[in-house]
Amino acid sequence: MKKRRMIKISILACLLCIVVSYMTMPCSGWGEWKAKAATSVTRPNTTIKQRTATTVTLSMSKVSGVKGYEIYRSTSKNGMYTKLANVTTNTYKDTDCKSSSSYYYKVKAYKTVNGKKVYSTYSNVTSVSATLKKTNNVKVTNQTSGRKVSWNKVSNASKYNVYRSNSKNGDYEYIGSSTTLSYTDKTAKQYQTYYYRVRAYKKSSNIKYYGVYSDKIKSNKINSITGDNVETDNNNSSSTTSSNAAYTKEVLRLVNIERAKEGLSALTTNTTLEKAAYIRSQEIKKSFSHTRPNGSSFSTILKEMNISYQATGENIAYGQKTPEAVVDAWMNSSGHRANIMSSKYNKLGVGCYIDSNNVVYWTQIFTN
Repeated sequence: MKKRRMIKISILACLLCIVVSYMTMPCSGWGEWKAKAATSVTRPNTTIKQRTATTVTLSMSKVSGVKGYEIYRSTSKNGMYTKLANVTTNTYKDTDCKSSSSYYYKVKAYKTVNGKKVYSTYSNVTSVSATLKKTNNVKVTNQTSGRKVSWNKVSNASKYNVYRSNSKNGDYEYIGSSTTLSYTDKTAKQYQTYYYRVRAYKKSSNIKYYGVYSDKIKSNKINSITGDNVETDNNNSSSTTSSNAAYTKEVLRLVNIERAKEGLSALTTNTTLEKAAYIRSQEIKKSFSHTRPNGSSFSTILKEMNISYQATGENIAYGQKTPEAVVDAWMNSSGHRANIMSSKYNKLGVGCYIDSNNVVYWTQIFTN
């Protein structure tokens, strides 16, 4: 009887152990799961914002509590990914890219727990294709309205961005864009030399693609007035006509507008004085000076043309394409302006000679 009782007690003890084991197992498993959950890291989402000839800019969704992100790159979606960098911000610029290559990226977020890194799973794979090709055959021509920059078409471009600098290797500033194959820089100063470069642009799948920059193209200053004005007071007293009578007439009109602003009388002209100015316009192509190619003073042209005078002065210039441009150039030069605004003169001959390269040479001869 006693033996039978002991057997019952043993059986009950075994059953109790089984029950206790059964009750404690899920608790233990739950505790382990809680520990794992506490150290897991949310998977980031990755997008690409911009692609240039040498860079790709990525953006990662912000993951709370992480220390940083590891960036991986491949040249094919299912190829081998190489770790590029660890970053602590949620943006990254890959600066080691080739314009003709495609790139694939994925990212892992991480944080440190008990001295060890705990990682998220990889983000989605995001990619960029080769960017737009180089913009070629960039040219700059001077116009009345500004510097016109033109170029050849780039396949798949939706527009073209234009950049300008005051020096070849200086900083290039974005000045505007065009959906056509030219852009006119209306902010360019006439007396400034500039350098221009252009690159194509498109937007695809919300990624901004910037093409390869063009070569740097120099644009010389529009106005070239290197000779000083000359004024001569003197008691001593064959040619073709002007190459552009409309231009010489317009210069006279613009000069008289400027004189009227100062209350000065209008200047008049005559055919002989205009012929003298035209000869001088031809001569300054050979020697851009108030000394004639034969070594004599500019005023000797008046004697040759039998023009009598008591006082005379001369302004010269070359490179300006229009009457407005040359008068503006003269008016912005104190010495040349002094001749235009002098009250001692009452006549003006204007010469305009255009050579075979379409370079324009200008002369003003003032007399009384």
